[in-house]
Amino acid sequence: MNDIQTAGEEPRKFDSGFVLRVTFKRMLFNIETSIKKTFSRIQEFENHPELSNEVFKALSQLNYLQTQIQNLQKSMGNQNES
Repeated sequence: MNDIQTAGEEPRKFDSGFVLRVTFKRMLFNIETSIKKTFSRIQEFENHPELSNEVFKALSQLNYLQTQIQNLQKSMGNQNES
């Protein structure tokens, strides 16, 4: 953690690990929200194969993105421990 002090101000801290943890948390929250909202619409398109495929494609891509972010998060956590 680094402190930055400017004239007449209290030192301001900066922690890159904190920034990344918060960013990952928000990204994963937003992906989970998208998965839930997309999943809730599956029945709307059960009689429309083309649109149904789009829904499942979106769910697959969101799941992939979620996994990639989780893997990155783990890998960066391991770097901080080294």
